[in-house]
Amino acid sequence: MVDANSAYTLNDWPLLKQLEGFYLMMIETAARLGRSLQSRRAAEKAGHPDLPLMNAFTRKSTRAPPSSWAPAKFMNIKLGRVGGHTVARRIHISASATVFPSGAAGCSNPASGRAHNIALSTLPNFTLAGDVAASKRYWEEDIILPEVTVSAQGTIRVPTSPGIGFEPRLERIDKLTVRKERLA
Repeated sequence: MVDANSAYTLNDWPLLKQLEGFYLMMIETAARLGRSLQSRRAAEKAGHPDLPLMNAFTRKSTRAPPSSWAPAKFMNIKLGRVGGHTVARRIHISASATVFPSGAAGCSNPASGRAHNIALSTLPNFTLAGDVAASKRYWEEDIILPEVTVSAQGTIRVPTSPGIGFEPRLERIDKLTVRKERLA
């Protein structure tokens, strides 16, 4: 897999075709979702109709009908980019109906964001590994308990406690707080 971070345009499809020799499972976010249908047409013209695209959704792209998502074979839901769980769940339901393998992402999110990505990843049809990293990759000490750990097999334990499954470490948050502001 590779991630293009929306870097390519229609003119780059001959270049992307060269990636075929690497037998990639997918190219994540080759172009912005709004351009993906045009991108699919360009790929077909270039003789590569089955380019394995993955779309990463944004708040704006979620307003598009699911039929416009069809050029992508995979999808990636980033909670922060789509506007939270409600929108993410709507995307998940729509995408599940069209049988997209999916993943949840946000590896460098703060602890609370990673906890939500882990919860989202437990929904049916999330068949691809998300890019949720261990706490220690970014912080000496996390602000949640338990800290997120990744096993030697590359898996993350899904909490079974009520709610999101993680507790905020309030004393750690207070220690790290630089400024407080109270709104009336």
